[in-house]
Amino acid sequence: MRKIGYPDTDHMVVLPHTPREDALARGYEGWLREVDNPFFNEAPGVVHYANWRVRAPTPAVPFTHVDFMRLASLEAAAELATNPDVIEFGNNWNQMWGRYPDAKPEDAHLNGHLYLCHRLAGRRPITRHVALQTSSEELTGGSEDAELWEITMPIVGDARFAYLRVVPLSDPVEFSLIDRGLTGAALGSALAELIAAPNDGSTERTRQDAAELLVP
Repeated sequence: MRKIGYPDTDHMVVLPHTPREDALARGYEGWLREVDNPFFNEAPGVVHYANWRVRAPTPAVPFTHVDFMRLASLEAAAELATNPDVIEFGNNWNQMWGRYPDAKPEDAHLNGHLYLCHRLAGRRPITRHVALQTSSEELTGGSEDAELWEITMPIVGDARFAYLRVVPLSDPVEFSLIDRGLTGAALGSALAELIAAPNDGSTERTRQDAAELLVP
């Protein structure tokens, strides 16, 4: 089981999104590894940032990609929202990869959502494959290794769910078993696999390198 370690933190921003239809053909996931991931892992207040691919989106997990941005503090979220470098980076992402590149700020949700989350349970290392479980109420039972996060504030877009469980899998075939013993109003599950994280060997560039590669 390959584990992706990260510092403990109780605060995270979840960024679910589905990029433009031709994004994969134009190298979106390579860009995540070489540009996006290094940039955000060196942003102030970010302790660990990872990009994930959702293998088969479902009505309960209706997006093809999701980023987990673990923060040093609750205040870090507000500081990132006003950081001019981060704002410029986000605008460039919209132009390069967003389904609505000319969307106005009030329509930012058309290109992706951002949810501020608080950890309720779980502090296990994350594996290269995880199950994402969404629900409208707190889930109990199921895997003891799971992280449980509560959506405390939608930053961009209306929250599609109230709780998110992240269940580490030693093998993708375990995905079919994750709902056993789970109680609560689960909306559904989806399998996700890691694209990039700062300590998994997938990214080598610095934030300065990333800035030089960011060409709208």
